[in-house]
Amino acid sequence: MLAAVTAFWAVPSLAQGDALKDAWSKCEAGPTQNLAVIDGCTAVINSGKEQGQDLAAAYAIRAGAMAQRGDLSAAAQDYSEALRLDPAKVVLLRYNRGVAYSRLGDRTRAIADFDEALRHNPNLTNAYVERGIAFAIDHDFDRAIADFNAAMRLEPNAADIYMNRGNTYDDKGNRDQALADYARAIELDPNYGAAYYNRGKALIQAGRTKEGEADLAKARSLGFER
Repeated sequence: MLAAVTAFWAVPSLAQGDALKDAWSKCEAGPTQNLAVIDGCTAVINSGKEQGQDLAAAYAIRAGAMAQRGDLSAAAQDYSEALRLDPAKVVLLRYNRGVAYSRLGDRTRAIADFDEALRHNPNLTNAYVERGIAFAIDHDFDRAIADFNAAMRLEPNAADIYMNRGNTYDDKGNRDQALADYARAIELDPNYGAAYYNRGKALIQAGRTKEGEADLAKARSLGFER
């Protein structure tokens, strides 16, 4: 639910020199070969033979590979360059850059990117979820809940959204609503270990220790433990 939006980039024809053709082949190697992708896209970028949308594609693909490897600062820079070269892909690039900024803890920039992505595409569920998480971390609980509500209207059966809204209600002090959201998340995904864990902790805090311990045991049985 919270992964980057998938993109299908229109890369240029490979009817070019062998070196550039090989570079593009590596650049498009896929998410299981991130080092090859980074090397290939870097070779495309450094070749000086691509421009405009084609060059933007190389930056954007490299950004995705860097983000998956945890180099979020470099990823954000590459998304910025791709956006400069191909502003028509504002939704995809602003969303993915926003995710990178959010993971870096720069929620001001992240929220600005999600705002812009949603301005161009108000049906982008992931952007509502990511912006809601950023708001929640900043203790802006009402705006976070509003974003999760918007996401639910678009995807009413997404367990992650109920989980995130439940966390926000719990942080806000509305434990009954939090418990209801955790229950709904578990109903939608009976193997959701984190939801059992969070509901268990909330139940214990509410004085319902036996029920809470049962939820924590269930979470452990599903491989979720802290």
